[in-house]
Amino acid sequence: MEERLRQIVWEKRKWLIGKGNALPPAAKGVICDIDVGNARPVAQRVRKISPQFREKLADLIRGLLSARMIRASKSPWASPIVVIVKKNGVDIRLCVDYRLVNGLTQLMVYPMPLVTDLLEDLDNYR
Repeated sequence: MEERLRQIVWEKRKWLIGKGNALPPAAKGVICDIDVGNARPVAQRVRKISPQFREKLADLIRGLLSARMIRASKSPWASPIVVIVKKNGVDIRLCVDYRLVNGLTQLMVYPMPLVTDLLEDLDNYR
């Protein structure tokens, strides 16, 4: 089974691997609802971004907006972004610190899909 997984990942590698700050492919048909019970919305403060990353960050955000992977929001919820430098020392990764929201999230109990079913689905997807 491990060899089959390697083969599938190799065949679908273009879906998984980008270069530098290349945008990943957009997820289609994915809807995510987060149950926070009766918690009141929390808007955390913006964190300071190092001046050396501001231009790259602005470019990355513009790209995500134009690719419709993110959109402007007026939500009462806000979590701070964190900029991480990739291993090549040049490109950046945009992360969001959801620790506070995660602490408010109600646990969802559902059966985990079988790995073999997931691999079959991936292999059949064209």
